[in-house]
Amino acid sequence: MMNKSPSSLEEWLKFLQNKKFPVAASHLKQISRLLTAPDEALDKMQKHIAGEPFIGFMAISVANKMVTNNRGDITTPIHAASMIGMNGLLKITQKLYPCNFSKDNLAHQEFLRQLQISYESASIAKYWSIERRNSHNEEVFWTTFYRDAVRWLLWFYSYNQMMALSEKLKQGISAKEAEEDVFGCRIDQLAVKMFQHWSIPSATINTFMTEHIPSTRELRALASLTENTESLPHYSENKRLIFLANNDLLFSTCASKIAQIANQTSWYNKTLDIYYRAISTALHCKHSTTIKTVHSATVEAAQLFSDHSKTPLACQLLVPYLYGKGKIPVRAKKEMVKVNPLSLFQKQLFNKGSNSKDCLVNTIKIIRSLIPSGHQALILNYQNKVEQMKASLQYGFDTNLLKQVKWDSKTGVMRKLMSKRSAILLDKPKLEQVSKQLPSPFLAQLKRNKQLILASFQHKNGDWTILWVATDKLFSEEDFNNLKRILALISKRLA
Repeated sequence: MMNKSPSSLEEWLKFLQNKKFPVAASHLKQISRLLTAPDEALDKMQKHIAGEPFIGFMAISVANKMVTNNRGDITTPIHAASMIGMNGLLKITQKLYPCNFSKDNLAHQEFLRQLQISYESASIAKYWSIERRNSHNEEVFWTTFYRDAVRWLLWFYSYNQMMALSEKLKQGISAKEAEEDVFGCRIDQLAVKMFQHWSIPSATINTFMTEHIPSTRELRALASLTENTESLPHYSENKRLIFLANNDLLFSTCASKIAQIANQTSWYNKTLDIYYRAISTALHCKHSTTIKTVHSATVEAAQLFSDHSKTPLACQLLVPYLYGKGKIPVRAKKEMVKVNPLSLFQKQLFNKGSNSKDCLVNTIKIIRSLIPSGHQALILNYQNKVEQMKASLQYGFDTNLLKQVKWDSKTGVMRKLMSKRSAILLDKPKLEQVSKQLPSPFLAQLKRNKQLILASFQHKNGDWTILWVATDKLFSEEDFNNLKRILALISKRLA
């Protein structure tokens, strides 16, 4: 942690250049011992090098500085290790930070969580590369894996700033605006500069460059070629789209997005589909093949790296004890005994006998169960034909008070909620601003709240449902993520 946060690209570069990469102290000690053993061969060290991200990362950095005329050729830790040898690896271990990771240290836990997400995204990209029968599968894996190295360091050394960024993103602020407000620069800009400083291969740097990866518009154009998910994609004559579809960096970009979204919300997030369809176009395969490959890749990722700070994505798809032969994480053991509330909620929603009212009743129940810090919850329904909004279900409110409330669907906050499916978290300052747009009978209660979550989705008939969850304490990141998971499920059922 730091006393005064850097506030510009130059200051952040100077700050990070002086930071040592954290490695588990016990593992670092074991590797150092093996490197000094007289009978130890480099080929026996491969597993240890590949399993410790920053040793491999620094090995790539050192190796590329040795071959300046062949820039970007050294892309994998094993190749780099073979170039710098046992003595070179030993020097690297002496420049790392031996860390005793603590369950009570939030920065440590988030750092390990981000590492696991990177393993998941890298495995997904690698599996797509295998589907293409690409000979560069390992390069694709490490390119995807190391593209988030700067974010790992920021979570470890600048946890407060990264949490401040996360809060702004939850409030619906764009990534560009939020990052520039907190850091004074874009994190991608910082990553590119740091990778250049470390002499990391150009393939990793290019995952941030628009000439090598698709813009949002181009990504949608690629996805549109997989119009019918049951059939093979169409071919394109657009040279730019052909270039993007044949570029392995598309795998890295889409895999990173899928892993991040699935971890932040769930596999039910509709945004995932555009990445699935874009990759289906690139592989020229059916939609189901792309998704099946993604799920298989998460199983391998769970075997490569599993930490108690995050349940592997594979556990959301499979019975926990199926995802690997190793030790089952403590959290996974608990899930084997206790039924996942969201899974039960999903079954209730898609029960053939349930109607819209049943779905909303179950929604208010799951909110109360999964978000205990929410002392008030309300479901508002907007009828498009008559342009009328009213409360239908609630807990924590005075019923007589609710009956007096006349909702105005034309206020700024309501118009924003009913422009697209969304979920926003309002802190105290934002809540005070929004309260001016809400019915006066609510003002006294709003003053007692510290945070408010508003979420919305549209029905098939054009009507809207708005979820309102308030707390007089603070919502945790898990609370907000659970609300987004609930929103994804109920909107899939009713939208």
